[in-house]
Amino acid sequence: MLSETLPARSDDVDKLDVSAAYIHQIFSQYSQNTAYQTFEVWGIPYKNVIAQFGPKTDQPIYVIGAHYDSYKGLSGADDNASGVAGLLELARLLSTHTLTRQVQLVAYALEEPPYFRTDDMGSFHHAKQLKEHNITVALMLSLEMIGYFSDDANSQTFPLPFLDQIYPNTGNFIALVSAFEYFQDLNSYDKCMTSGRS
Repeated sequence: MLSETLPARSDDVDKLDVSAAYIHQIFSQYSQNTAYQTFEVWGIPYKNVIAQFGPKTDQPIYVIGAHYDSYKGLSGADDNASGVAGLLELARLLSTHTLTRQVQLVAYALEEPPYFRTDDMGSFHHAKQLKEHNITVALMLSLEMIGYFSDDANSQTFPLPFLDQIYPNTGNFIALVSAFEYFQDLNSYDKCMTSGRS
């Protein structure tokens, strides 16, 4: 739907709004607590789409996000309709479970250049809102380009040469990536995922 049927999603607000409405519609099937977060960039209103699952408590929340814009009007099938598809499937799965803490699923606008690494990104505005409301985040996962899969040898390469000594060269996995200071937290999360614990 996002990469073929709906219009390409770069920084054209009208086209982005069509995708945001689609994401909102799907989220709303699984969460009664679905809303837009509207923010302005250069005087133009853009939207993040947020679906909340689980109870509001004093516990830190989990945030799982994916950006729904694409680069320069490209179809963005892998970058990042695949991440949004993962987000929508997580909404369906979370709706079937009773959670003990809140999980926010967020579809972000304006993550591609020229907004990337600026205060204009949708994720920046979401993080700012969480901080303003004194909401602590225990974990944030960003689903990015998860649509590529291959069982062929040497189908996976890495941006840094030493990584191929650690990770496989077959592109049939999803990598969990973090800053070095959070490596232990990420490693704990990875072990939790592979053991089937929640």
